Amino acid sequence: MSEKKIMMWMNGKLIEQEKVLLPFMTHALHYGSGVFEGIRIYETPKGKAVFRLREHMARFLDSAKVMCMAHPYTMDELVEAARLAVRNAADNADYIRPLMWYGENDENRIVLNPFKFKVNTAIACAHMGAYLGKDNMEKGAKLITSSWTKAANTSTSLQAKICGNYVNSILAKIESNQLGADEALMLNTNGTVAEGPGENIFI
Repeated sequence: MSEKKIMMWMNGKLIEQEKVLLPFMTHALHYGSGVFEGIRIYETPKGKAVFRLREHMARFLDSAKVMCMAHPYTMDELVEAARLAVRNAADNADYIRPLMWYGENDENRIVLNPFKFKVNTAIACAHMGAYLGKDNMEKGAKLITSSWTKAANTSTSLQAKICGNYVNSILAKIESNQLGADEALMLNTNGTVAEGPGENIFI
């Protein structure tokens, strides 16, 4: 029996995920000029169910507007593309990652201005599992207060899920690992609780 090929949706068609290549001059690779969503898939008695798919795609499109990304896709087209990606994903996939990014340009230049760069759109699925691991879900996780703060609302558009916005979250995650913790608590510039590197905090 042949092994199942893991497919993803990219720029309007299904392709094998392992065959996707990213050109070195991709703008987002250098400057974080992409937007994304993270959407959970749950197993139910009736099969896989996606959590609030349309709401996530609405935010995805809003983020693309903030980054002035010209693309041809409607909400309905992206929702159907996500469903197609789920149907062609690995059996253990429990997470959907829509991503839109500024790619390469015809002039082979590296510049900040992204408007001459191609806009790519892709949706892939992966297995994430429990975010902090099953043991931490059951027994509790060790938390530190990070020395890295959440960016101020006036420094970038925090309403949009922009790839480059997550650099300080990555730094906080690295710091927590180096200090032997499972996760970091990030404060805002006023010194009050903001969030974790990749999750909301509820008290």
